[in-house]
Amino acid sequence: MINIGLIGESPYDTVALKHLLQQKYDTGYRYSILLKNVTGDHLNTPKAIRAVVSEIKVKQPDIVVVIRDADGLESNMDAIRHKQEWYKNLSGQMNRRSLFLLNIYELEALIFADIDTFNTHYKTSIKGNRNVTYIVKPKDELMRKTIEQKKYAESHCPELFKALKIDIVSKNCTYFKEFLDEFSQLLDGDEKPT
Repeated sequence: MINIGLIGESPYDTVALKHLLQQKYDTGYRYSILLKNVTGDHLNTPKAIRAVVSEIKVKQPDIVVVIRDADGLESNMDAIRHKQEWYKNLSGQMNRRSLFLLNIYELEALIFADIDTFNTHYKTSIKGNRNVTYIVKPKDELMRKTIEQKKYAESHCPELFKALKIDIVSKNCTYFKEFLDEFSQLLDGDEKPT
């Protein structure tokens, strides 16, 4: 059994990614959500980093996946660099193999990579075939394009990500494909799950 620890800016993000990864990596894998009560920029604090180290000692994940939002486009190098430096500092203290998923703009960009599933679920007709790395504030766009009776909210991500198709998301989102390739390589370094 391979234990995968997940750290994110919100419990919705970590559970959503867990559901998406379980489409390919379910049997023989166990997922542990780390830092459930630390959200957003509170992850940047020294207290949060100490808490991560403490939880890792208790939960003993083999691999830790860290999920953050860039809160900017790929061209916003300052925002990207800031999050990468934060991750480098964190990974240096975890004493575990780890992998960083930096969402360009927000986690909701991954929904745009499989927008047909979203459209079916919410009865919308949002245009597909877009480069998700150029969508500014994808969460806001999803909220604007849904009707009041079934308005999209962040809290919907865990259930929605169960329905997204990981192969389509990977095909239509270059940074997620790169993440998934690196994730597979990390898992290949472990014993095969039983």
